[in-house]
Amino acid sequence: MKILFILPYVPYPLDSGGNQAVYTMLRSLKEKHEVSLLLTTEGEKAAMNVDLLKKALGNITVYHHRRIQKKVKPEDFSYMKLHTRIACKFFRSVASSMERKISRRRRKYLMLNNNRVENDFVRAHSMLFANNDYLTSDYCKYVANVVNKGFDIIQVEFFELLPLVYILPSNVRKIFVHHELRFIRIENEMNLFKEKKMKDYIEYELRKSMELHALSQYDDIITLSEVDKQILKGFLPNLSIHCSPAAITVTSTTETIKFKESKNFVFVGSGGHTPNPDGMIWFCHEVLPILRKLEADPFKVYIVGNWDSKIRWALTQNNPEIVFPGFIEDLASFLNGKISIIPIRIGSGIRIKILEAVSSFSPFVTTSKGCEGLNAIHRQNCLIADTPMEFAQAMSILLHDANLQDNLSRNAFEMMKKHVRVDDFLDIRNQIYLNNGKSTVG
Repeated sequence: MKILFILPYVPYPLDSGGNQAVYTMLRSLKEKHEVSLLLTTEGEKAAMNVDLLKKALGNITVYHHRRIQKKVKPEDFSYMKLHTRIACKFFRSVASSMERKISRRRRKYLMLNNNRVENDFVRAHSMLFANNDYLTSDYCKYVANVVNKGFDIIQVEFFELLPLVYILPSNVRKIFVHHELRFIRIENEMNLFKEKKMKDYIEYELRKSMELHALSQYDDIITLSEVDKQILKGFLPNLSIHCSPAAITVTSTTETIKFKESKNFVFVGSGGHTPNPDGMIWFCHEVLPILRKLEADPFKVYIVGNWDSKIRWALTQNNPEIVFPGFIEDLASFLNGKISIIPIRIGSGIRIKILEAVSSFSPFVTTSKGCEGLNAIHRQNCLIADTPMEFAQAMSILLHDANLQDNLSRNAFEMMKKHVRVDDFLDIRNQIYLNNGKSTVG
């Protein structure tokens, strides 16, 4: 089949769970189908990643849309015509104002012992107020030209591109892969708001209605978890909805890794994805003080990934246990010998960070939301805790019980081998493509 995949970002390099999942699926599908990609980038670094992806995948057609970066001309600013002294005075005033604003922001981030910061962070970064910057006029025009090149299936992925269905050809089968139900994520976020306004409820219902209407225009919907599938079935009972989970490739490094007793903790995730900093702010504010009282010996909590300097600064203030090692190339080796924590409270879909932990024999403590969509069982292949006290106690118990660490990590690895197989997922996807909307085993 001739399939066009439309993605909002370049799934390369493999420095995040989302990149790994998309790349793994593309690499497998291109062996059985004629695969094309439509990607959009802004800046030279992202454009270079497109070239790297082409080399890594090979034998695929890539349609590359480059977003126009507008250059500001000096003559566009009236202040450039001012006298030099006035201009300098103006800039000094701006600099002074910015310093005061930065100082106030830092003081806000320091208030980790106040519930207001935690809630304000979620509200300030909530998807309830997000704008869709992807669907520019230039980009939509580019998409409209590419999609008429005789594809059998056009598959759109990620919420940002969901509305593209309105400009896709009516005579081509359209599939949408929903990595995270946006209205469920917003609902989770609103539950954490310090104060919910009447306008918030109105905005939520409007966004939910628009999401469901756009989904109803596709021929098929693919979710990454059975939980998400059943939620959508409740709203769109007549739509063809399938569950086809994400997967990661077990590398040669992970194949040689065996269990190693853990004395420290680790969290994996980018600070640019709001559920991650929300989870770690909650952890530092609520869980870490309890854990300190339970533990007489020092320990470290490593936060792996790219994080904003202000968040790093806020989380490390008065928390000497927190360490930011940055990007780790050999993540499996780094996770091995550490206990993974997943204090996630927001979102839907599958947490790839759990699959990364399991493949590295890293026992993990998670919330119910964190392990949603996986076949994880408390005290059989992980520890599940939702309150600060339960989470801290679970971490402490696991830290001092090497046998429990060993049992949980081995059981989790066996669970992953049984339920999270790339070949099985590829078979499910192929059934979806070939059955033309009929129900599948997924």
